Amino acid sequence: MHKKTHRKIFIAVFLCAGLLVFIFFLAGEKFLRIESDSQNQRADAVVVLAGSAKEDKGRIEEGSALIRQGKGHYLILPLRHSAIDWPWAVQHYGLHEALPEDKVLIGRSTKKDEPLIDRFGGTYVEAIKTVRIMRDLGLTSAIIVSSAYHMRRAQIAFEQFRQPGRFVFYYHPVDFERRPKQPWWTDTEYVARVLQEYKKLLAAYFIYNLSSPAVP
Repeated sequence: MHKKTHRKIFIAVFLCAGLLVFIFFLAGEKFLRIESDSQNQRADAVVVLAGSAKEDKGRIEEGSALIRQGKGHYLILPLRHSAIDWPWAVQHYGLHEALPEDKVLIGRSTKKDEPLIDRFGGTYVEAIKTVRIMRDLGLTSAIIVSSAYHMRRAQIAFEQFRQPGRFVFYYHPVDFERRPKQPWWTDTEYVARVLQEYKKLLAAYFIYNLSSPAVP
């Protein structure tokens, strides 16, 4: 009797685990993608979040393209090393049709940011930096550009600072590299990245403030 019960429990657990894996492969990556800017959406600024070198280049190229299309007036890079400037980025990444330097606003990383980064993570601090820049320049809207798998966590961070009549954010995902048209879960490196993102996303739900905080 006990053996039959244990067997039923084992089968039930196995089936549940299999169902969860199936759901993950079916919709796990799609859940992370958020896009809320329409083709004709315009904002005061386009904000490009930082990533690894390969991703950063793709994100900046996409953000620059949106500026050239008239989707925003300023390109904001909210959190970059203090030694990085726009001419360096253009040369380092080999950017084509570089924007005029006066259209690019770069937020610098400082020692004061380190405790916040340790506590909340870089994406949250990028949101803070963005709102500071927008507040100082009187900007009220921005299109947030990042890798597609990073968009949901970015939205959680930036929505902490959405204020009716003051700050509005739209979200524009980009794939940092062109992958063949095949199921995303066949790319083991990308699967690992998505799994890592879910870990960070779970932490974000618990760590980020639930009410809109004041910008330091």
